[in-house]
Amino acid sequence: MKLLKLWPGLEYLVRHGSFRAWLAAMFYAIFAMAVLCGTVIWENVLPARSQFPLQLLFGATWILGICVSHRFEKAFQEAQIQHKKNAVAEDTLPLAQTEFLRQNFYESERLLRERLARFPEDVPARFFLISVLKRQKRKNEALEQLAILENMQLGIWRQDLPNEKRQLLMPDD
Repeated sequence: MKLLKLWPGLEYLVRHGSFRAWLAAMFYAIFAMAVLCGTVIWENVLPARSQFPLQLLFGATWILGICVSHRFEKAFQEAQIQHKKNAVAEDTLPLAQTEFLRQNFYESERLLRERLARFPEDVPARFFLISVLKRQKRKNEALEQLAILENMQLGIWRQDLPNEKRQLLMPDD
């Protein structure tokens, strides 16, 4: 993989399949062939005084291409890292759990409702919201959330519905 860095655009092309990288790699391939053919193989095609500037131009653009390719790869990796950080930051369920453990139930409820507004089919978040509402002794709202759950495709979570309903319908001590 390290040798791919020597050809401008090739590393990015192999790793990510970018059209721009393909264009860059093809440009340098054609340019390299033209310079080699014009200066080394067919020496008489170009005048001797224009061969050296052409080789110099090729060397300069080659180095520039390697630098640009490296920057593209680095920018892509940084974008991937930032995307992962944003995905973690947008995941409000762990934040809601942290607030619940701190006994900050209102903040936990706010985060869960925000999550459910974006992902209404999120069954674990809805069950967690029921737990938060039970903790706040807001059983009617918890029963409303349970009614929403009864109408959803729950899969393995369906086993928890009767237990949750029984707990919510029990009288307070």
